[in-house]
Amino acid sequence: ESAALYREALYLTQHAGQSLDLIRQIMLLNNLAYQLSLLGELGPASEYAQAGIRLAQERGSLTHLSYLLSTSGEIALAGGDVDGAERFFTDGLALARQVPIAERIAGHTANLGLVAAARGQAVLASARLREALALADTLGASHLAVRIRIWLAPLVPPAERAPLLAEARAVADTWPARAAPVPESRCPALAHSRSKSCTMCGGGPSSSGRSDRCAYQRSNGEGRVRCRASWGSRDHKVWTVR
Repeated sequence: ESAALYREALYLTQHAGQSLDLIRQIMLLNNLAYQLSLLGELGPASEYAQAGIRLAQERGSLTHLSYLLSTSGEIALAGGDVDGAERFFTDGLALARQVPIAERIAGHTANLGLVAAARGQAVLASARLREALALADTLGASHLAVRIRIWLAPLVPPAERAPLLAEARAVADTWPARAAPVPESRCPALAHSRSKSCTMCGGGPSSSGRSDRCAYQRSNGEGRVRCRASWGSRDHKVWTVR
């Protein structure tokens, strides 16, 4: 799995005389932190993210610091630390504007929308997500734009929700499938309730445990089903269908 490979690479740089350039070393820590957060290992994930932040700060790598702040905020939010997540995202947004990194401006703005949603501030959450979506669309950041549409969908009226999700689906359908299994988690694109039906098309898994009707789902051969809206993005989501 990805986390194991990242851990092995980190071990080689720390104990086996191997070396990476600064950018790769920082992103190794960032990616390991993110993969561990997907596995629910939030403590170690936070430690690696903080190590990356310290390295980026010490070496003056402001560009990559913005990504580490995003990862740290996502880890905090996953752990229920909404205030901590907001601090990371706010600092990341300020830094992204300073550098500037337009894609990270959109990403941090969207993440602050998720913070507002976690607090039940639906109007503020919707406004932030719409702002982020407009920028992501302008930049052609399709993976981020799809994720934002999925996050925004529960906050808009039903009449607006269907076109919004259809747009996300149309873009996701252009992405190639990835066969590697990823950590189990709930996918926000689907109403994965007891009926296991898809909010996108109404399709659901067949008796074999595989979805034959829903264009957003596909088995990876291990009894798991993935939402195609997450393929190719950092937000890989998968869950078990029985």
